[in-house]
Parts: sequence; structure tokens; C-alpha cells
Amino acid sequence: MATKSKSRAKKKSAQKSKTRKPVAIAKGLKKQKIDTLKVFNPRTAEVIDEVPQTGLKEVKEIHKRLTDGQVQWNALGLKKRQKMVLKIRDWLLENIEDVAETIAKDNGKSTTEAIIAEVYPVIDLIHHFARKSTDYLSDEQIPLGNPLLANKKSFLSYEGRGPILVISPWNYPFSIPMGEIVFALIAGNSVLLKASSETPLVGLKMLEVIRAAGIPSYAFEIVTGPGRTLGEEILNYRWAHISFTGSVGIGKHVMKRAADFLTPVKMELGGKDPMIVCSDADLERAANAAIWGAFTNAGQTCASVERVYVMNDVADEFTRLVVEKTRKLRSYLDSPDEFEIGPMTVLSQYEIVKKHIREAQLKAKIAVGGLPEKRTTGWYIPATVITDVNHSMNFMKEETFGPTLPIMRVNSEEEAIKLANDSDFGLTASVFTKSNKKGKAIARQIKAGSVCVNDCLYSHGLKETPWMGLKDSGFGIAHSKWGIEEMAQRKHINYDIMPTKRNLWWYPYSKVLQGSMKGAARFSAKRSLFGLFKVMKMVKKMFTSF
Repeated sequence: MATKSKSRAKKKSAQKSKTRKPVAIAKGLKKQKIDTLKVFNPRTAEVIDEVPQTGLKEVKEIHKRLTDGQVQWNALGLKKRQKMVLKIRDWLLENIEDVAETIAKDNGKSTTEAIIAEVYPVIDLIHHFARKSTDYLSDEQIPLGNPLLANKKSFLSYEGRGPILVISPWNYPFSIPMGEIVFALIAGNSVLLKASSETPLVGLKMLEVIRAAGIPSYAFEIVTGPGRTLGEEILNYRWAHISFTGSVGIGKHVMKRAADFLTPVKMELGGKDPMIVCSDADLERAANAAIWGAFTNAGQTCASVERVYVMNDVADEFTRLVVEKTRKLRSYLDSPDEFEIGPMTVLSQYEIVKKHIREAQLKAKIAVGGLPEKRTTGWYIPATVITDVNHSMNFMKEETFGPTLPIMRVNSEEEAIKLANDSDFGLTASVFTKSNKKGKAIARQIKAGSVCVNDCLYSHGLKETPWMGLKDSGFGIAHSKWGIEEMAQRKHINYDIMPTKRNLWWYPYSKVLQGSMKGAARFSAKRSLFGLFKVMKMVKKMFTSF
């Protein structure tokens, strides 16, 4: 398991160094003896590599370089930044399998799933936003309807905020941070990526991708190391914005630290996402969706289907289909060349999932799956379907973040909606019914940032739509035009069409001014023609005599 001898790890490392270049270290850092971060293969739980940890003393230098460099990067202008970001897309297209294999090696998912869920969405996002950002980040006129302001014009400009900190998760270590990095770079920011210490190889691959596109170290940098030391040191510095994806507990801690600098933050946290299956649902489609939504990426998805509420009259058939389809899923252990269910990525999360399954064994019924066999190497959990569940069970309330699918029978759609909302989380949800009208009506009643009718989980891949959570699932927007606008600093600019010596409301005050303002109030409230006459008379006087 994870306790293989150091000599064996060093031997493997020495063998690899003969055939490939050493792991890249962030450009610009002083050469020094540095600690390394062990990389575990989730499929075997063995150490497969080591990467350099960023020294705590280096963080200050990196922060200064990115702070100074942001001004230079922003000054390039939107068109040049767009062209450079498009080179990331082009490099990925040429090296898609190499990137996917690195993700699979570090995270545990299959290469196919890495392409589907990580590399392809990034290529698609870049292609869209590197072009459409011209529309999203151009000056935006603001109509002014007050007749007193007839001589005024206002608009919003969008500029880079400054150096932005992106803290990456380990479950989707490429697609989630790359989306944030791309938006930040296009908007004129420099970026520091704190790569997950659980998937550092993917972080270094992102550095390779971005450097290959010609984006310099003053605009993008990466640090690797444990959150409890390196992460804490990074938060000692002022960032213009922090984008965090991870657990609720760590997210709250990051917010507390960000408060020292009044740094705005975006939080993408956990989920306990419900699926509602109505009596008129296409049960075949609903069952197919449920097993993909629950088990993709070994269930390590914040938008996983973590609880199903199915109408009592179709519960037996739905459950039969789910169990039957789950039995056909292939594990890496059985089919290493092509599989659906890979290992868990992190040992600590593996233990949480086992804890939830043990509770299910005691209080509910395991229809298929269960605890892993003791002889199994690596962090594997079988795809597990749980029935006879209720909301008194911890695994129906706490985020599992693993390949389990609890199914609960309900007597009505109203009961299903109430149970769906009985959660501290509110990221996504799904509704299955043959009636779009009914589906949309139910969706409006569910407290979640995104609700799909007759689909689930995949909405993170809808680049044009906002990705956001409610309650403990976080706040702020990723993707969409609102997401890229969030990476920019809005600035309101106001000017006079024809400058005059003074404004109507400036000194000196007079009875005439008082009467004009009364007229303005009447016009604003009641569209009084008399009030408008009084205002226009005063405005005319302002242009002719002030």
C-alpha cells in the first residue's frame, strides 16, 4: 500500500529521470534545495513520482512578480490576450491524449473520462470565450432616464482586477482551475494557481500547457505543496480576488483569511444533489442518468446525484433498472483497458465513503456493491446502490463524495420537493418527467443554483450558463458571461456631453432652484407635464446663463 520503502520510490524516480526531463520548477525562482511532494497512484496506492514543493520564502517573490506583471499583462489589450489564450486551445488539440493520460494517472479516472469531463470542456470553453469576450468585456452604456441628467452619459468599463489566486480541487484538477485561469487571463489579470497537493502532476501539466502558449511567468505561476503550510502562507498576501473550489470547512477558513484584506472570494463548495423521478418519467432514461450522475469520476463530483426521490408507484421498476445497470459497470480492477469506475483519488475521502456504507449496512439495504474486498489494492469502492433509506441517516444529509446512490420512495411530488430542499447544500438538482411544463414547475421550487429537467450533473459543461451554488454550496459565478465579468473589475465612468460652468444642483441655492427640484420630483414620481416644464426651464437657464 502507501508504505512502500523509500528506496523503492527513489529507484523508480532515478529510472524515470534517465528517460524524461526533470519536473519543471516555476520560472524565476532561485535554485535551492527543496522538499518534494509524493505523488500516489490511486489505482495501486503506491508512490509513483515526486514533485518539488514551493518554498514558503518563494511566495513573496511570486506575489510581487504577479502583482507587477498584472499591469504589463493588462496593458497588452484584450485582443492580444485573446490570441495568446487561443494558443492554449491549439496546444491542447495537438496533445489531448497526453494531457488526458496525466489526469488519469494522477486522479484515477479513465483516459476516456478525462477527455470527456476535463480536456474537451476546456477546449470548448476557450474557443467560445476567447472570441465572445470582446462582447462581454467591452464598454457597456448605462441609460440615464432622469431629465436633470440630459447632459450626462455613463458607461461601465471592464479592467483587470490584479493578481488572482485560484485554489484547485483534486476531483477535477484540470477542467475546474483551467476555466478560472482562462477567464482571469482574458480579463487582464495575472494568476497564481495553488495546485492540489493530491494531484500535483496535473498542476505541472497546466504549467506546461500555459507556457507552451507563450504566456509568461509574470502573468501566470503555479505553486505546489500542502495546504496546511503553503496554502496558509499564500493567504498572508493581498490578492485582488480568490477563486476557491473545495470543501465547506476549508472554504470557510479561506474566507476568514481573505477578510484580513477584504479580498472578494468565489466559493464552489460541496453538494448533496437530489434527483426527483416522477410517475410519468421515462424510467430507462432516468435510470441511465442516475447511475452516470452518481458514479462518474467514482462519485467524486460536487454535483453528483447523491440522493434519489422516486414516486412510490414506479419505485420498484426504477430501482430494478438501476441495480441491473449498475451490475454491468466495469471497474478498473476487472477491465483496466476500458472501465467506468475508477478508484477514489484520496485516502481520506475513501475512508469517509466506507463509513457511509457501513452505516447503510446497519440501517438500510445494500442492493448492489458495498465495502471493497480486503484483498483489493488501491482505493476502490464498488458502485453501490442503497435502498430503504430515510433522512435520519447521516449519508442522506452529509456529502458522501463517492460512488453511492441512495434511493428513497416518496408518495408525492410535494414530498419529494420538501425532501430535496431539506439540505444544507444547494448546488444542482434534477427532475425526470415526460412533461417539460411539470419539470420546469418543480425546478422552480427546488433551492439549487442549477436544475436540469431530464438530465443531471452535466450543466458544468454548459459554458454559456452560470455555474453557482446556494447555501453551503457556495456563492459567486463560474462560466457564462457573468463568470468572466466577475473576473474583471467594473468601473463606472460618467461625463458631460457639453460641459457647462456648473450643474443645476450646485451652489448657490435659491427659491428658483427649490421650485425646479419640486418639479423634478413630481415628474419622476408621476410624470407630471408641469413638473417637466419646470425642470426644462431650469435646464435651459443652466445652459444659457450659468
